Amino acid sequence: MDLLESGHFNRFEKGLFDSVIGAIRSRHDPWLVAADFGSFVEAQEKAAAA
Repeated sequence: MDLLESGHFNRFEKGLFDSVIGAIRSRHDPWLVAADFGSFVEAQEKAAAA
């Protein structure tokens, strides 16, 4: 999130990810990204180990 919010991925297109950041930071988080992030990281670690 820090990299997204800092503009790291969109240096030449300021604001490009603002709507995505807003959706993730929203209490409503329509994609459940923030709510499920811990589970996602755990699954990725298991996949990498396999």
